[in-house]
Amino acid sequence: MKRAKVLPDKVSYTSMISAYNRSKELERCVELYQEFRMNRGKIDRAMAGIMVGVFSKTSRIDELMRLLQDMKVEGTRLDARLYSSALNALRDAGLNSQIRWLQESFDAAQTSTSKYSNTKNTGTLS
Repeated sequence: MKRAKVLPDKVSYTSMISAYNRSKELERCVELYQEFRMNRGKIDRAMAGIMVGVFSKTSRIDELMRLLQDMKVEGTRLDARLYSSALNALRDAGLNSQIRWLQESFDAAQTSTSKYSNTKNTGTLS
């Protein structure tokens, strides 16, 4: 894309970061994420989900907190899976004050249920 002088969009960045994440090139994920943010890219749940995993795998809790704070400011809602992943990363790091902040900032009313969550279908088939 750089040779063609075309700027990547959010979908391009998300795809590239996801590919590097799958190939365990986590430092490259962080570099691309930082480039995305420097180009004023707005975080969505897909990008956030990938980066929560990357930041927790690389023990970059400060950057994880910055990501969550940016999401709060930008009004990006957390789905249940993303909320759980962020909470687990903070618990693993033993950061109780950050856990409280996450719970207060993104309470149950703000988190939406993911279509991939383990909610049971209570409807019956006829």
